[in-house]
Formats: sequence, C-alpha cells, structure tokens
Amino acid sequence: MNQQELAMIQVRFDAVAKDLRETLATFQQKDLNVSPFEGSWSASEDVEHMDKAMMGVVMLLNGEGIPTNRDPAEKVGIFADIFLNFNTKLQSPPDALPSGKEWDKEDLTNLVEKTTAAMSASIGAQNLSQICANFEFPTVGPITKLEAVHFVIYHTERHVLQLKNIAKHF
Repeated sequence: MNQQELAMIQVRFDAVAKDLRETLATFQQKDLNVSPFEGSWSASEDVEHMDKAMMGVVMLLNGEGIPTNRDPAEKVGIFADIFLNFNTKLQSPPDALPSGKEWDKEDLTNLVEKTTAAMSASIGAQNLSQICANFEFPTVGPITKLEAVHFVIYHTERHVLQLKNIAKHF
C-alpha cells in the first residue's frame, strides 16, 4: 500500500467520522435516548453501537498483525455488499450491542471524539496490509487491517444514515 492509497483511506474515514459527529450534533438531549418507533434503537444506542464496533477495530489495528501474500483489499467488496445493502436488517454481535444506558449528549459526543481520533491515528500508524491476528470476521474469515478499516467506514456510513432517519422522527 503506497502513501497515496493510505492518504485516500484516511480522508475517507475522516469524512465519515465528521458526518457522524455532525449528525450526532443535530440531536437535542431530550430526543437522544428516545426510540422513534417500536423495534428501533434510539440515537444514543445507534451511536454507542458504532463506537463499540469502532473501538474493537482500533484494538485490532493496534494489535498483532500477520504478513499475508494476498491482496490486502481482497475482501473490501464483501463489506460494501453487506453494510451498504440497506434492504437487509443485520444482527449485531453481543459485544457491540448498546448497553441501554441513558446518555448525556456531551458525554456521548466526547466518547465519539475520542474513538474517532483513536481510529484515525491507528489508520496512519499501522501496516494495513497485515492480517489481524487472533480474529476472524463472522462469515468472512480472517481479514486484513485494511479490510477492518473499510468495515468501519461502511458500518459507520450505514449507521449514520440510520441516525439521520431517526432524526426525522423528532
């Protein structure tokens, strides 16, 4: 992976992180913890879920990597197909489920700031062509750190759209 490709990935992540922060900022405290309809997460639950998923990837990026001979972007399209298909409802793994906590907007905003900064820093500091050691993505198998970054990008894009849809109800 050359510097130009790395810079493009960094710009892409920074843009989706900015969209997340700006979308969260549109919510008033009184609406943040309210589910807009039966079966929906509240805005705070949606954001907490994104944060947990992103923090998990930060840990993967900063963890051990294993050299690979395959194209480090080989499975990127799989993540795009999964997370940008808005006609499917996906199930979160238990460790990324929201806690049900009533969030203060400032606390949630600070959490998002901290996690997106950690993710951004990790993108630029790691060899993204390596396989994430000791981790297999369900139904996908072993993934590279580059593919993990793309998971975060697509996953965050999906949930920011959900946040925007939640906001329409208030």
